[in-house]
Amino acid sequence: MKHVGKVSKDNLANANKREAYEQNLEKAFELLTEACTKDQSYSKAFFLRGKCYYHMGDFQRALYDFSVAIRTAQEKKEPKKELAEYYNYAGVQHYELGQLEEALAYYEKAVENDKTSGMYHYNKGLALSRFEHSVHKAIESYTLALNHLEQPEYIYQARFNKGICLRRIGELKESIVNLKKAVELQAGRAAALNNLGLSQFENEEYEEALISYTKAIKIADSSIHYNNRGLCNCHFEKLDEAKDDFDKAIARDANDPVIYFNRGNVFLTEKNYVSAHEDYDQALKLDPHNPKLWHSKGLAFQNESEKHEDSVELYYKAIEMYNRALELKPSFISAQFHLGIMYHKTSQYKESLKCFSTVLEKIDNDKTVFMARGAVYADMGNHHLAIKDFKSAIALDELLIDGYFKLGMSKLATKLYYEAIADLKKAKEI
Repeated sequence: MKHVGKVSKDNLANANKREAYEQNLEKAFELLTEACTKDQSYSKAFFLRGKCYYHMGDFQRALYDFSVAIRTAQEKKEPKKELAEYYNYAGVQHYELGQLEEALAYYEKAVENDKTSGMYHYNKGLALSRFEHSVHKAIESYTLALNHLEQPEYIYQARFNKGICLRRIGELKESIVNLKKAVELQAGRAAALNNLGLSQFENEEYEEALISYTKAIKIADSSIHYNNRGLCNCHFEKLDEAKDDFDKAIARDANDPVIYFNRGNVFLTEKNYVSAHEDYDQALKLDPHNPKLWHSKGLAFQNESEKHEDSVELYYKAIEMYNRALELKPSFISAQFHLGIMYHKTSQYKESLKCFSTVLEKIDNDKTVFMARGAVYADMGNHHLAIKDFKSAIALDELLIDGYFKLGMSKLATKLYYEAIADLKKAKEI
């Protein structure tokens, strides 16, 4: 027989309160509808009924009532503060309906009519933050909101959101300041601690980030918090601790490809290629259109090839993975570069040169790419172009031992003996 749990007094009281609230809301809705029907020029009635619709989750009907309230208030030239409130609530409905541009327009009208309301500035910041090109303006709105807000919860939210926006534009120190203030206001909020950790990590404050993630885990041991702490442990090369964190993250969310990707990278670092492939494969099942995953699987094949004498099959598997990554993201520079390396390994020189030249077009000067392309030219016997690339690499790093050595060898091949001796001597001296 199935046992029915007893209802506690607290639960019963809460249920009764909820029922009473819904009954009162329904009664208020009836009275306000009556008022709206009798006098359609009464803006307050439409506004209050709109609020009822809003609390009932009927945002479209709420928007209609707020629009009527706005029009009526404008016609009757009602106080600007009342009109501002109507605009704000209309903006909230548009925001709830996912109509961000319309929401922003109404929030701006609310601010125009009442610049002293922190809530209107806050809502405007919230809408602006959803547009990538308006993050700076969102920060300005949150700053204005903080000058006027009085409710602790909204002060916390404004600090929290401002901190995230500042991180998005790379203002990491200011982001940390705001997120620390958010944590001071609400010490029990794991989200604030997690985001503080993210900003600290990006600002290379790794010890502090580790502490923030650990505090977040103590409040809410979610997969996100364990994953982020795992990345921190990776930075400190604490690979066992990192794997433990990723294991715990997966135990809490087995459908997040990012966690498998991160754990796979740890296995790759440890040269545990079987486990790395297993994690990348699982990540690809969950997110098959992510070019980073295909690229990492290619790296696993490429690195694994270094352990085997007969590595041709692994070279071609790596090539396949890099090409899959580039199909999804043609501008993926790392995949293009590693594809060039693998084409060189399989003596596909023209394809290799094309890859390296494409990379150099996108990133201009890079000594590693010049060295890689120079090596292809040297293997093709085109030492004049090889010499040119090796010189370009050395111009970027005058202490490049391998650059002088390969430059010397190409000069030997072209019978520039005295110059070759000087370059090889330089390589030995560095």
